[in-house]
Amino acid sequence: MDIDDLAETIERTRYALMRGVTWEALRDGERAARVELGRRALVESGLAATLGRLEEEAARVPDLEAQVRQRDEHLADRRAQHEVALAQRDGRIEQLEDLLATAEAATAEALERTAALEEELADIRAFTAGAERTGTERTGSTASAPRRFGRVRTARPATA
Repeated sequence: MDIDDLAETIERTRYALMRGVTWEALRDGERAARVELGRRALVESGLAATLGRLEEEAARVPDLEAQVRQRDEHLADRRAQHEVALAQRDGRIEQLEDLLATAEAATAEALERTAALEEELADIRAFTAGAERTGTERTGSTASAPRRFGRVRTARPATA
């Protein structure tokens, strides 16, 4: 709708309301004069310029809608990529947590073995220190060795 159509619509409605007579009852010249007067009023009041700006903005709406759709699609793609990356990282975190638990269990087991071996070593040192104090030899029977050493190896004569 251009400014002339708007002016005619306003004048047609105004005339019908004021006079109670239809627009068609006017002569062509009277109608043209009233439309021109209405158009000038719209231009001078700034309403025509405002309507022009609104029409320009309305013409931009399809382009803006296309840009918004394109942006939404781009954001949806990025979100999907981020969700995939996040799922991969979550999987990697689970793997690392499992690896950490395994390493912690192995460390605890190694510490227990080390403590047991240190205790056995202390017992062996105490046993050998006692033998040195009494002057007995360390070779021969191990019957007096503490039983918790498990199998105690003794020197065996070489057989030919």
